[in-house]
Amino acid sequence: MASSSVSTALCTLLVLIPTVPLLTYVIGLLLPASHIVSRKRTFAGISQADLWHILVDVQNYPTWRPRVTGIDITENTTTNDTENNTEQQHGGDRIVFQENNTRNRTIVVIHVHQILHSRLLRILQEIPTFSGSWTFELDELSLASVDGEAVSLKITQQGVIKKPMLRVMHMLILGLHRRIDLFLNDLERKLKQDQQGSSAVEGRGQVTQSTITNIGANVAPSEVIEDTDKKQSSTSLLPEVKDKQPPMEKPSSLQQHDLDASINNINHNNGWDMISEIYERAPLSASSSTSSLKKQQ
Repeated sequence: MASSSVSTALCTLLVLIPTVPLLTYVIGLLLPASHIVSRKRTFAGISQADLWHILVDVQNYPTWRPRVTGIDITENTTTNDTENNTEQQHGGDRIVFQENNTRNRTIVVIHVHQILHSRLLRILQEIPTFSGSWTFELDELSLASVDGEAVSLKITQQGVIKKPMLRVMHMLILGLHRRIDLFLNDLERKLKQDQQGSSAVEGRGQVTQSTITNIGANVAPSEVIEDTDKKQSSTSLLPEVKDKQPPMEKPSSLQQHDLDASINNINHNNGWDMISEIYERAPLSASSSTSSLKKQQ
């Protein structure tokens, strides 16, 4: 009995192993090869022109798309003319580049600027598993619940999956919009990091300004005036000293008459002669002259 049950299980496995892939292949044949799916997301705090610049700046894709390891631009016919916002032809502004991913695969991509700041066409070169294009549609919004600017981004994928088994995997398991969701998630992460970085810079600037304001507020006005007075006094010390010296008062006519009379009486009584006093007096020594000068001072 045991041997018969084991043999039955083995036979069942031998039948199911080739049946499952065959059934999957048949289901894939019944599914349509082409598909159209779209995803839409709103980004706040960014202008339509800034979001457009991020999408067309393919050289910086590896900095915010983790699955992209490198970009090699092979053709670039874009212009810097932003004044003309009319619809552009496919032969106009476009960029062709090779996108290298983490699976060591290289995909050739063509970006065509159909309408400046509004419509971008991304065409993928045909590969064995997938071929098709993405259409980016940007629309600026004014939402009451959002402070500042807001932009809605809609990505429409028109693709063709040629292999039937891959159709089943993408349509029933992975989802046809998987690549779009990955791209939008990476873009949203980048915008949040940029906004946090700019907020941090503004916060540091506000802290520095408030610190300077507090320092200025803590300095008393009297200290500022005193410091200014010190600077002025240091630069104009000598003139102030001269100005502070009291002016010599001239004697009145009555005082001058009394003084002259006193001198005449002294000269008459003592026989003092000014000429003889100057020429006949013995010369003073250096020490005595110095001491007399000090006393006079």
